[in-house]
Amino acid sequence: MSTPRTWRGYLAVMGLFALLAACDIVDPQDEVDVTVDDAALVLEGEVLMVEVLFTVSNGRTDSIEVATCAGVVNAPLERRVGAGWDLIGGGTCQGGGIRTIPPGDTAAGRTAVGPAEGGSYRILLAYRTAPEGVQGSTRSAAFTVTQ
Repeated sequence: MSTPRTWRGYLAVMGLFALLAACDIVDPQDEVDVTVDDAALVLEGEVLMVEVLFTVSNGRTDSIEVATCAGVVNAPLERRVGAGWDLIGGGTCQGGGIRTIPPGDTAAGRTAVGPAEGGSYRILLAYRTAPEGVQGSTRSAAFTVTQ
């Protein structure tokens, strides 16, 4: 017959295994990544716009769904203001859609916001897993656009 101390140790170990099994442990390689391919200030009519081309990589083990505009991934921009970041716009599209990116695949993206000026920006990409529908978001590394 086991002593109460042995049972407590056994239950503690079994509880730890149960907790680990219930946790969704995220591997740093099992993520959604946004890489900026090109960023520039462009003149559209009389409005100076910041235009960004980027790539979304799905390193997860499940598919993700992202917003699109004319079939291209679309996401809003944040701009560095003092010590923080402000959401400045972009990522909207009349008649936009949804694109599914399978595990291990990539998709091209484009976003533009104006009026704009030089400064530090980053992309804020929202996604949801398919078919579970769990929502997530990720940001690109900061990048600088100069006039």
